[in-house]
Amino acid sequence: MGMLRSSGTFRSIQTFLAVVTFSIALFLAACSSDSAASRPQPQEQQETTQVPKATAPTAPTITPIATVPKEVGQCHIEPKAQCPGADFSGQDLAEISVQHAGASEGREGADFTDANIEGAQFVGANLKGVLFEGANARNANFRDANLREASFYRADVSGADFTNAILDNADFEDAKTDGVIYCNTTMKDGTISDAGCP
Repeated sequence: MGMLRSSGTFRSIQTFLAVVTFSIALFLAACSSDSAASRPQPQEQQETTQVPKATAPTAPTITPIATVPKEVGQCHIEPKAQCPGADFSGQDLAEISVQHAGASEGREGADFTDANIEGAQFVGANLKGVLFEGANARNANFRDANLREASFYRADVSGADFTNAILDNADFEDAKTDGVIYCNTTMKDGTISDAGCP
C-alpha cells in the first residue's frame, strides 16, 4: 500500500509539474512576443524600380450639347408652323424640348404636327423621334437625315427625297408617299431601298 500511495503522489507531482511547465512556456512566449513588438523592426530593403506616381483622377471629357434652335429663319418650331422652304439642314432637332399644350410629358424632339414644311430642307439633320404627323412635307429634302422613330402619320410626303436617309422604326401609317425618292435609304424594317434612284 505504501507503494501505491507513493506512485499516486508521484503522478500528482508529474501532473503538477507538467501544468507549471506549460504555464511557464505560455508566459515566456507572451513576454517574447511583447518585447518583439516593442522592438523596432528592420526596414525592408527598398526596390530599385520606380513606381509611377499616382495622378489625380481627371474629369471626364464632356461634349457640349448642341444648341437646339426653337426658331430657324422665320419658322417657329412648333405644331401648325408655317415654314415652307425653310432650311433645317444639319440641325439637331431630336433633342429639342417640347413645351406646348398637348405635348407628351417627358418627350423630346421637334413637333411639326400639322405644319406646312413643303419644300423644306432637312439635309443631314438629326430628326430622331420628330413628329411630322399630318404635316404638309411635299417635296421636302430629307437626304442623309436620321429619321429613326420619326412619325409621318397621315402626313403628305409626296415627292420628298429620302436619299441615304435612315428610317428605322419610322411611322408612315396613312401617309401620302406618291413620287417619294428612296435611294440607298434604310427603311423601317432595316432593309435598304433603292426605289426611285435616278
